[in-house]
Amino acid sequence: EGTRPVLVEIQALVVRLASGATPRRAAVGWDSGRLAMVLAVTCGRGQAIDEAVAGLVGSVHADGTRPAGTVWFMASKDDARTGPRLWAFQGAATALNAAGVKAEVIEDILPPSGAPVIGAMIGASDFDWAKGGAKILPGAWCDHLTSWSGAMQPGGGQTPITVYLQAGASGSGGAVHEPMN
Repeated sequence: EGTRPVLVEIQALVVRLASGATPRRAAVGWDSGRLAMVLAVTCGRGQAIDEAVAGLVGSVHADGTRPAGTVWFMASKDDARTGPRLWAFQGAATALNAAGVKAEVIEDILPPSGAPVIGAMIGASDFDWAKGGAKILPGAWCDHLTSWSGAMQPGGGQTPITVYLQAGASGSGGAVHEPMN
């Protein structure tokens, strides 16, 4: 009985997310299964069920709060990942700042230790988020530009997108198939 209000909140969140526009795979030529966008993962390199539920509940409570933090675009020296996309980082940061959302482009692998994170685009295949020390705020969305970050099978290689969820992000995305940037 104590979990009923939480389940209702999660159901409402799923309904709100499901009512949004979705990409038309055929129109953009995407393969099915190429991209993983997740709020929780409870298999393989994912989360424990109680951890996933707690993350979903935190996401519900963060909805519409506009936490004060920064969207970080990490311009790493990894040319395979950030090189093809680097041209867009500053324009995205400028647009976010103009909309009242703090955004920065910095040359490093992870945001600075202690930095409040509401979004992150990481350009490294392997990293230790906890060791970096940045603080993911409720409602955050984080991603990294790797080929297999959405692959959840044990031994899947590359840091999985679930590291962000485990650190408090509301969502993350990553490839489950070589995207050939």
